[in-house]
Amino acid sequence: MRAYVLAVSLLAASPLMAQDDFDQRVMEAILNNPEVVLLAIQKLEEERERAETAVERQKIDELTRELFGDNPQIRLVEFFDYRCGFCAQSAAHMQTLPHGMTRGVRLIEFPILGEQSNELAKVSIAVRNVEGRDAYERFHYAVFDAAGRVSGTASALRLVEDLGFDVHAISVEAQSNDVAAEILRNQRLASTLGIRGTPTFVGRDQIYDGLLNPEELVEILEIEKDES
Repeated sequence: MRAYVLAVSLLAASPLMAQDDFDQRVMEAILNNPEVVLLAIQKLEEERERAETAVERQKIDELTRELFGDNPQIRLVEFFDYRCGFCAQSAAHMQTLPHGMTRGVRLIEFPILGEQSNELAKVSIAVRNVEGRDAYERFHYAVFDAAGRVSGTASALRLVEDLGFDVHAISVEAQSNDVAAEILRNQRLASTLGIRGTPTFVGRDQIYDGLLNPEELVEILEIEKDES
């Protein structure tokens, strides 16, 4: 209210004042009432956040099929890199979620940390294509549980063998054009959404940058469930 009164008084006086006098009075008013500046900054920040949220929602709406497919159970998408330390923490958090909740999360390989990341992403996708989702999740968490010991194609395929999967079929699939095309699609999808780092999570109407703790994951998944 004080800011409004101040603005009205300045505007009312301005027609009767020289420009220099008016500018000086405005500066004095600002210096004597710094809360006016703070309120203006707060309002601008709120408007910026609203605008960014609206843009995010529009992008997610346009990319809903690419992100979530036709499965209404998928409520959260994680873009990750196997060589990302924060992604390793995210994997550990995922494994603490209530039973079955990870079924609401889709994992998307987004290798941005070099050639080894790309090699691991190829084997990971190949495991899913050859062995299915359950095997894929076992491989995914096993890579992170290995704490860096799985660092490229050779060690990834040794893990595949240890898990009892079809090493030959997965090795061939990892080098296929389909897997390479999927990684390229993932990169383009991330670029369209403005995603530049990992982990990044995408909900049905919001993007969450950075690592989320288990409590945040549960809360977000429940919110997304209620809204879906």
